[in-house]
Amino acid sequence: AAWSRIGGLESQAAVLARLTQAVNAHERMLQSLRQQRTRIAQDRLIREQQELEYNESLRHDRERETKLRGEKEAEQQRRSDKEQRRQRRRDRELDLRRRRQAN
Repeated sequence: AAWSRIGGLESQAAVLARLTQAVNAHERMLQSLRQQRTRIAQDRLIREQQELEYNESLRHDRERETKLRGEKEAEQQRRSDKEQRRQRRRDRELDLRRRRQAN
């Protein structure tokens, strides 16, 4: 009944063709949007993974630097302690010589 008011079978075919074209165009647009969103999501995941790897690398570098700094400080402390022991020994030896000379 609605078709007859629009203008007959020829008009029905034209309306159906336009509707089909509109649906197909809309579907292509939706497909394009889906693909774009998928690419955006994949890019985001890649960036997040790269950021995680970068941060892990930084953490590892900081830990290594801290360890090396600690080892260097420990070595400096050992050298300082050794030098202090040498100095105390020299001081004792000098003190003994002075005592012997005084006697």
